[in-house]
Amino acid sequence: MSPQPAPSRGGATVPIRRKPRFLLWIAIAAVLAVAAGVYAWQARSLPINAVVVRPFTAEGAPDWLAGAISEEIADALRPVTKGSSDPMFTGVLEGSVARFGDKVRVTATLTRGDGHRYWTRTVERPMVEVAREVAGAIVPAARKKAPKHKPTVAAYEHFLQGRQFLARQEYGKAVDGLDVAAELDPQFALAFAWAAIAREQLAEQGAARPNAVMPAARDDAERAVTLAPDSAEAHLALGIVKLVYDWEWDDAHRELDRALELSHGNPLAAEWKARWTAAVERGPAPALDVPGVPRDADTARRLLADAETLRSQAYVTPLQFALAANLVHDADGLFTWLDVACDARSTQLPYLLRNPALPQTDPRLRELLRRLKLPTDQ
Repeated sequence: MSPQPAPSRGGATVPIRRKPRFLLWIAIAAVLAVAAGVYAWQARSLPINAVVVRPFTAEGAPDWLAGAISEEIADALRPVTKGSSDPMFTGVLEGSVARFGDKVRVTATLTRGDGHRYWTRTVERPMVEVAREVAGAIVPAARKKAPKHKPTVAAYEHFLQGRQFLARQEYGKAVDGLDVAAELDPQFALAFAWAAIAREQLAEQGAARPNAVMPAARDDAERAVTLAPDSAEAHLALGIVKLVYDWEWDDAHRELDRALELSHGNPLAAEWKARWTAAVERGPAPALDVPGVPRDADTARRLLADAETLRSQAYVTPLQFALAANLVHDADGLFTWLDVACDARSTQLPYLLRNPALPQTDPRLRELLRRLKLPTDQ
């Protein structure tokens, strides 16, 4: 339809010109661009140095999935945030998780440490993407830190389940789940890295012989570093193996430092670096958690009397007997069992030798340190 004439004051007619429709779309696009820019500016400029991720609640999702998504968000945020003890610069993230087939919906609220609310948002994405997307809503750089390889849905689900078993200290189930994830997706570096860490925990808790599980842990860790050279978890896993099993101290130091560089403030990497310091530089001895160690002399003597019978029935870490002998001041028994632990590659042995409760001046202790390639006073 052609423009309709309109009367003018002078009696002549002039056409009414409507603005072309494309100008309206340009205006809408400009408004959206400005809004997006404001949102991006706000996201970049949030005065947050650290984020505390509280366990999410499950709403239409299994409890393990809610816990796993919480951990994944925290892992995604750690490399792009710094630690802060000031609540005014600490964000607190909490919310809920629901699942719909292969998709997960996360409803999250970000507040400041003093209770000031920044925002509440709902993110619905495929399971393998949702944690990174939530982290990116807080710190956009978290999206850029995403692993290059995206695992299959089935592999990722087994991976998340394995991580939750690990958090619950069900180490055998954790290894099984993580192994399935790695089998389903042989390029999934994180599955290999966490499988190595879970295997070390099996050995450390006395549930498996180190010589039975740690070679596989080494293979897993090396595979993880090869697949993802910039993965903090991969370097952490390899650093743990080098520390507790291979006794390659320079390599362990390098791998643990690399893990902390890639994920500054990572509490697990910091804990293992402290263990390295305790072993090599005589730092503060870490708290030992050797299962079954007696707390009184009578129990220790009974344990030592039954040692051979117990060892014939099931695997018992030699450190349990070594610490029992130390408790009753049986130096010969102590070093006999420490020699057995050395041959068995007991994973807590490197930093146990620095424990001030042991006779640090005994020449047999210095000989053990030499066997482990650790520095001695002489």
